[in-house]
Amino acid sequence: MANYPSFQEAAAKGFVFPEARMWIGQPGMAQDAALITTPNTGVPVEFTAYIDPRVVEILTAVRNARALFPEVQKGDWTTTYDKWGVEELTGSSQPYTDYGNGTTSGVNYEWMSREQYVFQTTLTYGDKELDVSARAKIDLASRKQISAANTLDIDGNKFALLGVAGKDIYGVLNDPSLPSSVAVSSWVNAKAEDIFNDINNSLFAALSENSGGHITYDTPLKLAMSAKMLSFLGHTNSYGKTVREML
Repeated sequence: MANYPSFQEAAAKGFVFPEARMWIGQPGMAQDAALITTPNTGVPVEFTAYIDPRVVEILTAVRNARALFPEVQKGDWTTTYDKWGVEELTGSSQPYTDYGNGTTSGVNYEWMSREQYVFQTTLTYGDKELDVSARAKIDLASRKQISAANTLDIDGNKFALLGVAGKDIYGVLNDPSLPSSVAVSSWVNAKAEDIFNDINNSLFAALSENSGGHITYDTPLKLAMSAKMLSFLGHTNSYGKTVREML
């Protein structure tokens, strides 16, 4: 075996190898039995990962309250409450007489009001946060703006259905001026005819009666149902017609 000088002896001659561990046996050739580097044939695992450029968005439940009653702006965000009048015609008649000072007809007004509720959400992000997200090709600022709009939309839909607790604000499901709800039988094992009769004989009949006959078969109506109840409209009768087709 060749007699190599020690690293200290080489350093004394001006040859310094601070990271060296041993001498290679033959010039220009690495020896398997005397590796300088750590034995391996791999690469960092990051080089074998596939980063999908798509970002999968998590969907939330649909918000269809505006499909029942379109939004109408009255006032602005400085308005404290909304007030409107309700008019009712009054009067009665009696048999005619030339000199009688009998019953009269008139009009009665009642004033209703609803409070204003202003709500908000907040966006926060930093410069480094934006730059780090940009490395992943994510426009974080705009995505957070979309998130804020989505948050306000979710709450707005909830207020349209249930109002705002603690305020004189009501939704279509709990407005005290609306008639009480009508209960129908369970549709889990119901036939198509039974479901149709519930809608026609119970729900529509209650609408017509409570409206004093103003709601008829010619009146445009909207049937609002939950996603769970919607599937029952697909039940078919003995003639192959679905409840939806019958309606």
